[in-house]
Amino acid sequence: MHTTDTRAVLAVLALLAVPGCLPGQEEPETGWRGNADFGLTITQGNSETTNLAITGHSVHRMERQRVTLDGNFIRASAEGVRTANKAEGRARYDFFPNDRFFVFARTGVGFDEPAGIDLRVSPGAGVGYTVLQGAAATLDTQLEGRWIRDSFEDGTTDQDLFVTASENFAWQITETTDLTQLFEYSPNSADLSDFLLNGEVALSVLITSGLGLKVSVRDEYNSEPFVDADTGVAREKNDLAFVTGLTVQF
Repeated sequence: MHTTDTRAVLAVLALLAVPGCLPGQEEPETGWRGNADFGLTITQGNSETTNLAITGHSVHRMERQRVTLDGNFIRASAEGVRTANKAEGRARYDFFPNDRFFVFARTGVGFDEPAGIDLRVSPGAGVGYTVLQGAAATLDTQLEGRWIRDSFEDGTTDQDLFVTASENFAWQITETTDLTQLFEYSPNSADLSDFLLNGEVALSVLITSGLGLKVSVRDEYNSEPFVDADTGVAREKNDLAFVTGLTVQF
């Protein structure tokens, strides 16, 4: 089992986040900026509860480089029993040789108690290309090699090389409203029947210059979930989360 200190570190990392400047945007803002989101989550899958969800992001953009810290944290209990407890922290570095092409390296660490994952480590690197760049919308595509190592609650471990193909769309609908969408497909390089799918759609509306409302839907699918060695019971393949809450920009 991971320690309380590990969970505390991950919870702190979860106050940082992923959005930030998208590759290929014209005249990107430089310096640090970001936001933190606090919301109510309804989940279905490994856990069906009402719980606390915290996400955030911090991005430092330079002329041709970007550093991103991001993460999320979810915890819930029902009738005195903890039913959800998961967190992930990530760090990423991007380099932009031109306006459309970029290369990146990233790493992540996290845990997911309902899914039986005590610790997941997932470093990776890849290339990306901005298919669409405009004043109101951007569309990025990425191809990445990622090594994923999972340590499970029964003491077993699993590690494999995954190939991730992803796309990321952002649309500034109005000055105060924006829509973002992400989809990732990660097959195991040694077994294509073993794959991960991640998708998310989020809508944010600013109330003031630093405060807004955010609604998001996130779906995570694992074709080969953890199977308890003692009981032989497999965890759910699909986790679906609906999140509503406040977003604070800084």
